[in-house]
Amino acid sequence: MLSCDVPPVAITTAETSSATVTSAITTEIETSMTTETSIASATSAAAVSSATTKSSPGVGLVVGVIVVPAVIAAFVAFLLCRRYRRKRQTQQAKAGYYNEMSSPVVWPVQSSWTPQDSRCLMCRMNPKNNGFDFCGPSCRDGARNQAPLVLEVPQGHTTFTMVEHKFQQSWKVNTPCPQVKNVYRIILDSTSVESYDSYLWAHGNESFRYHGTERTCAIGQDGYTTLCMSPSCKACSIIRTSFEISLSNPGGAFGQGIYTSSATNKSARYTHSGIMFLTKVVLGNIKTVSRFAEVIGCPPGYQSVVFDRYGGNWNETVVYTNDAIRPVFMIAFG
Repeated sequence: MLSCDVPPVAITTAETSSATVTSAITTEIETSMTTETSIASATSAAAVSSATTKSSPGVGLVVGVIVVPAVIAAFVAFLLCRRYRRKRQTQQAKAGYYNEMSSPVVWPVQSSWTPQDSRCLMCRMNPKNNGFDFCGPSCRDGARNQAPLVLEVPQGHTTFTMVEHKFQQSWKVNTPCPQVKNVYRIILDSTSVESYDSYLWAHGNESFRYHGTERTCAIGQDGYTTLCMSPSCKACSIIRTSFEISLSNPGGAFGQGIYTSSATNKSARYTHSGIMFLTKVVLGNIKTVSRFAEVIGCPPGYQSVVFDRYGGNWNETVVYTNDAIRPVFMIAFG
């Protein structure tokens, strides 16, 4: 997988919380001391009752009926108090953890990125979790709530460096590899994510592939992240609703499907506007072919068709269902 952590809590809030916790603990200690004092008093009363019983059996019986239950009640109260104190300490510990993971996101007015920056792409303040692009659940969920969303990955960020390196490593021919100019993280809504995950769970074998396409607006150009509404802008359509087989070319070499490649040089042939998506694809059971039109459509029992032309230098990978592919990064190159 490619590469989801939380903003610092205000000092004033932390001090207030600390004072509240300290006050609660002090109250509990005083309650505990009061309870212990009650137990001691009740015990003394029991001793007096015993002495009185010896001298006056009738009075002792009455006192015993009153004092013994009081001693038992005090002891039970002590046990309950101690149990409550431990339970509350546990709840406070858990609350501290969850508050840390769900603190409100503070959106900066602007931020400066530094070389090899590894901050969260959403809040741009906290370090991102290893293997993810966000610092924690708050930023991850905040991004999904705004989906479809395009987040710029600035040059110098560790994610930019990773995507750039993969792009260059996947250029399989001797011609010069184009320069990666801009990288953007694509955020899809929860429904799209869940349908892909369900398909992945059912068939497995996930891989990453490239898909070149066209744009008719300024999306991806020098930090521009606003989606247009033009149906002819394929880049914005993919970001908005992911891939749609019904809109693909029915005359493809292996039938109507979504075509991708493991080679960036191959995908670059399908764009004249310098836009390419790095996608995640569920390959499932692969039908490997050795020539064009060997199959027209997905054969029964398979989920994808792969044509490793020229040893993979011109690889073609085709899937035949919408849930088998999702865009992860948009790359502007040239």
